[in-house]
Amino acid sequence: MKKKGKKKRLEKKTRIRNRLMKLWTARVRLLHGDRCAVCGRPYGDPDPDTGKPCYLNAHHIDSRKTNPRMRWDALNGILLCPKHHEFGKNSAHRGSIWFISWLMKNRWKQYAYIMAHRDEEIDIEDRDTLAAIEDRLTGDVTGEEIATISSTITEGQE
Repeated sequence: MKKKGKKKRLEKKTRIRNRLMKLWTARVRLLHGDRCAVCGRPYGDPDPDTGKPCYLNAHHIDSRKTNPRMRWDALNGILLCPKHHEFGKNSAHRGSIWFISWLMKNRWKQYAYIMAHRDEEIDIEDRDTLAAIEDRLTGDVTGEEIATISSTITEGQE
């Protein structure tokens, strides 16, 4: 008689999604060289007023809640210091009009990429899709990512 083997349990999708978010954040940090995309402030740089180190945040340009397709796309991310992420008048959360204007002027390739891909659909319940996203986030940086992130003011004014 054969013994019944234990069924292999699948990893919970919430755990997979949490891992993907950490990988997404790491990828955004890598693409931006651990510097605020707006002011260039490096990670850990002491604040002149408080002396506390600067902790940079990976920010979703297009909402991760309303746009699942772009949720784990590193080109939908930008690295920002607290002043440009959520606390300053000119920040992504408090000054969304300012932020989109800044993005269009300084990161126009990234803005165009997001606009071109934001209506695509993916099934975030499909394990194969999640595995493909994980492979992309853990793989080497692609030429498309470098070209899209490296757009600057001078390129945008040509």
